[in-house]
Amino acid sequence: MKHRVDIAFVPLFGLAICVSLWLAAPVSVFAQADRRLPAPGQSGAGRRLALVVGNDAYKLAPLRNARNDARAIASALETLGFEVTRVEDASRQTLTRSLTQFGDRLQQGDLAVFYYAGHGVQLDGENYLVPVDFEAESTTGVRLNGIRASEVQNVLERAQVALLIFDACRTNPFAGTRGSGGLAAMEPRGSLIAFATGAGQTASDNLGFGNGIFTSALLQVLTEPGLSLRQIFYEVRQRVYTVTAGQQFPAVYDGLLGDLVLKPSSTASAVVTAAENRLRAEPGDVSPRPEAASPPVDPSLGTRWVSSRDSVEAVWVPPGTFQFGSPSSEAGRQGDERQSTQVVARGFWLDASEVTYRAYARFLADRPEWRRDRIASGLHDGNYLSDWPSGNLPAGKQFYPVVNVSWSAAQAYCEWAGKRLPTEIEWEYAARAGTATTYWWGDNFDASRANNGDGALEVGAPSRANPWGLADMLGNVWEWTMDAAEQPTGPGGPVSRVTRGGSWSSHPQFLRAANRNQTAPETTSELLGFRCAR
Repeated sequence: MKHRVDIAFVPLFGLAICVSLWLAAPVSVFAQADRRLPAPGQSGAGRRLALVVGNDAYKLAPLRNARNDARAIASALETLGFEVTRVEDASRQTLTRSLTQFGDRLQQGDLAVFYYAGHGVQLDGENYLVPVDFEAESTTGVRLNGIRASEVQNVLERAQVALLIFDACRTNPFAGTRGSGGLAAMEPRGSLIAFATGAGQTASDNLGFGNGIFTSALLQVLTEPGLSLRQIFYEVRQRVYTVTAGQQFPAVYDGLLGDLVLKPSSTASAVVTAAENRLRAEPGDVSPRPEAASPPVDPSLGTRWVSSRDSVEAVWVPPGTFQFGSPSSEAGRQGDERQSTQVVARGFWLDASEVTYRAYARFLADRPEWRRDRIASGLHDGNYLSDWPSGNLPAGKQFYPVVNVSWSAAQAYCEWAGKRLPTEIEWEYAARAGTATTYWWGDNFDASRANNGDGALEVGAPSRANPWGLADMLGNVWEWTMDAAEQPTGPGGPVSRVTRGGSWSSHPQFLRAANRNQTAPETTSELLGFRCAR
């Protein structure tokens, strides 16, 4: 029997922030529940419990759709067999009490959903949910009066599968709090995290309509038979991106240990299509891989790690300082290469070579929604994977850099692999590998160290690897970065994205480490590929 508790509270006083929908798994210092999921196509036998929160009644910046969103999501979850507790316009005390009661009910084997629509703020990489009686005019006030998202994750720790959802405008109207716009990324561990838009970006409250844009898309597919959790949220992302003309791009952080179908269909056991079987049968073994194993704990320059998800080798890039851009005296210098000192405060992993056709085929076999015949039209220019005959991996191309992939598809691959696209700062820092010359080997072009010949070459040639072991950072194919062209230090807006490195058809001027190019995110080209960072 389904159980539902509706709680409405009158708001007292408060300021506002905008929050977003998430789906995520708990992170805790305590022992985690076993989060291995049933085999694909199975719905799971554990209980389904959900806590749904909708906060509209903020005095300073009230919202219009949060309660509507919460009610609609609660209704949809009930049709999927969830026992739903719904809370509206919750004070801090009410929200804390509701979370405590919800957490006390959870046990091993449960599927737990926490849905929050309201305001939220990020401070120093920590996300806070905002109750309606929130009042804070300083960073300290936010920390004392907000609800940490990480604490919500801890509450859901007992469940086998934990999903957190946040949806809203995600701006910070607290002038004195120094919180940044948007929310910070969170690391999934045995779960799925879905943001209404990319980390650090803001999402529309969709004023004048009954539900927010992200929730509207989620409601359209949440109860569709036969879809797995992964398929639901990748479909939601494609729909949101399309309807907003690229202004909003939901982020999906996938840490599921398996997959789960919320509403099985009569054909659920046949989810793997004939086309997917053909992909798996391609030479070189393109079968989907298990969840990526964790990289080494204390890496140093030169440390290498192979992800078990995509079998791509990554190299550790240590923190450091470098000169971004080019000096005014550099031959071939462009006007957008203004030199500046940049600090890379945290080390990161970067794929030692560009992502290959074989690795991308594994992604398609595991994420069929990104195949050429399924991808949303708004996420590419019509030529996506145009060199894949009948959707199959091109013969003899396994170890060549995959091309004809849009920015959205490249980002989706990296997220599937437990990684992300590198920022532009990270890319140039790694391409220079501690050097300050035009190319990593010096100021004069050397065709033996960067491919600008008659076509792309197989990845990973030692002769084309820089001193840090990263091959083809210059030449072979252009590479997508995370950043918008207008903001080289962050993810920026959804318009043109920065591409770096030049390609096999580029003049040496465009293979310089400082050279920058801007490309529409839906672009696909035989000259354009990518690599991932973590």
